[in-house]
Amino acid sequence: MSIVKPNQWPRDVVLLFASVCLVGGIAFACYGATWPLPSEADLTEVRAPLRSYSYRSGKSGLTVVLTLQDGSKVWTNALTRWQADELLSAPVEIQTWIWPQADYVPIDGAVKSFGLSINGREIRTNQLALSRDFIIVRVLFPFLGLMVALAGVAVYRSSQGKSPVS
Repeated sequence: MSIVKPNQWPRDVVLLFASVCLVGGIAFACYGATWPLPSEADLTEVRAPLRSYSYRSGKSGLTVVLTLQDGSKVWTNALTRWQADELLSAPVEIQTWIWPQADYVPIDGAVKSFGLSINGREIRTNQLALSRDFIIVRVLFPFLGLMVALAGVAVYRSSQGKSPVS
């Protein structure tokens, strides 16, 4: 079995692939640059005793869903499974912050929370949670989008017999 080099692909396939990479990469970069992110002033404090908690595994790892006594539900990735079992086993009061205008998809009806304190012990600050989201959305997404766009350009250039980087 021989490997077909990009300059041996049919022209239409190369143009389609390069176009999808270029447009998709630019769209992903723009998505990251324009996605709304909250500031600390946009957050609303939530403080209540914990009723129960559960785990969800997802793309970003372990998520802990906290159900509070007032019936509200929030999710956080500030805890490992061990920490959750250790810190949430006794009656505890939860303090966290939510963004009421968020477009985040709820997990089991729970809204995303920023920061977490358990019985006054700070586990993750809301500033750290906000900065983590900022880095992912404003730095990582545009970077990945531009890399995909550049890959599309490189494939197109190499299919034309040109150096991908010149």
